[in-house]
Amino acid sequence: MATSAAHARPELSKTESWKLTLGTWCVGDHPNDNEAYVGIARDQCGENEATLVIGENGYTWERDEGLSCRYSSGKARFDPTIAASTKTVGVWVFHIVAACVRKPLEGVVRKYTHSFDMYVSNGTLWIENLRSDKKP
Repeated sequence: MATSAAHARPELSKTESWKLTLGTWCVGDHPNDNEAYVGIARDQCGENEATLVIGENGYTWERDEGLSCRYSSGKARFDPTIAASTKTVGVWVFHIVAACVRKPLEGVVRKYTHSFDMYVSNGTLWIENLRSDKKP
């Protein structure tokens, strides 16, 4: 029997939920601001997928010319309305702020600040509310 949203409790701790986000994810498209996208955990991504590698201290986009990011801050909140699995609702949503550097093979090195919400639902990585602020 599924738990109702009104009575949802975390199935996993924040630490256990965070560990679910770590690893290699394959995503279909690079997102634009305010567009959510999903990632599937796999070791190798297909030709039309971008590879996102999430680690303890930051993340990299392997198909995005030299984009690497380090976490500068983060918060977690419990959302009782998102399905954690097919039988339960409620997940930890991590709000991430990261300092990013793009080092293209040619051209100018650029610095960005990314912020977004990230969580795992039914074994799928979700990233929502992406904001990117280019720095001169």
